Amino acid sequence: MSDGASPPDARAVAGAFGIGDPREAMNLVSGGLTNRIWRLTTTSGTYAIKQMAPVLERASLIEWTERAFRLERAAIANGVEAPVPVPTVDGGRCLAELGQAESATGGLIRVHEWVEAERVPPVVFPPDEVRRVGRILARVHALDIPAADIAREALRVEGEDFWFSLVEQVERTDLPWAWELRAYVPLVLDVEAYVRAARDDGTPLILSHRDADQKNVMRTPDDRLLLVDWDAAGPVNPRHDLANMALTWAGVHLGEPDARAVRAFLDGYRDAGGNIDRFERTDLAEMVSVQQWWLERNIRRALGGPKFDAAQVSAAREGVPQILRRDKLRRYLRHIDRWIAMLNG
Repeated sequence: MSDGASPPDARAVAGAFGIGDPREAMNLVSGGLTNRIWRLTTTSGTYAIKQMAPVLERASLIEWTERAFRLERAAIANGVEAPVPVPTVDGGRCLAELGQAESATGGLIRVHEWVEAERVPPVVFPPDEVRRVGRILARVHALDIPAADIAREALRVEGEDFWFSLVEQVERTDLPWAWELRAYVPLVLDVEAYVRAARDDGTPLILSHRDADQKNVMRTPDDRLLLVDWDAAGPVNPRHDLANMALTWAGVHLGEPDARAVRAFLDGYRDAGGNIDRFERTDLAEMVSVQQWWLERNIRRALGGPKFDAAQVSAAREGVPQILRRDKLRRYLRHIDRWIAMLNG
């Protein structure tokens, strides 16, 4: 596979992480939605090399990812199966700074031991399978690592001026979906009103994976389920995280969620010691907030700039109209009360 991207310097990566000497050139691996993943074989084994995309300002990205790394290692120690992250030789961090910091992919690299496994498909699984994932999330929550953040910081609300300013930037280009985006903004603001109400919830936030959906679970040949890609891990209301993942594994992004799968996920969570309080109406805030972040992220990539290469810009320009036409946010707002009732059923 190739999208024209250049791999990181294999010797520099191997030296920074103390993983031996490269045996061959890196190969680009399919599947990364945000970051690029390369496979590298060295004298000490085979590794997954991740080039971090600039989803945040550089200092914030480093701080966020290193915090996620601490959660990842703690979760593995608590029985969550996942590819083993490799720390840097200098300082035991998860990120090494290599290459040009201002390049399209940045110079931030992290490494995991390679595991032969396949991503599970984005479908609704039988209850026994869904129950297994509920148990995994319970083990992450059981760490009960407090987050210094508060809900007002963790749940972003940008406001009317922000969104219309972003629309105006698009309208100064030749992107054909500019008017489609403008028409979508009132719905985005309705969603932000819902998220804003959730920010008044005083439940202490914990650190969690926050993205333990099908794209981040892999199955090994011996049928173990691995939770991968911890880079989005961060502060979240545990009820929000649980509601989001239960509905996601029940197929909420495909259509109406399967109530049997919702019950199975929650049963698995309880089986592993997870405590479930009654869900509140605002407990889908994490689910809808992530969708808005993904829309904003793709709009910014579509606008281009030195942080993004041609392949990333092209993918975003095709992706934004697909997001708008799927219209998930409108469906979410329409069905909040029914889905909360399903979670409490």
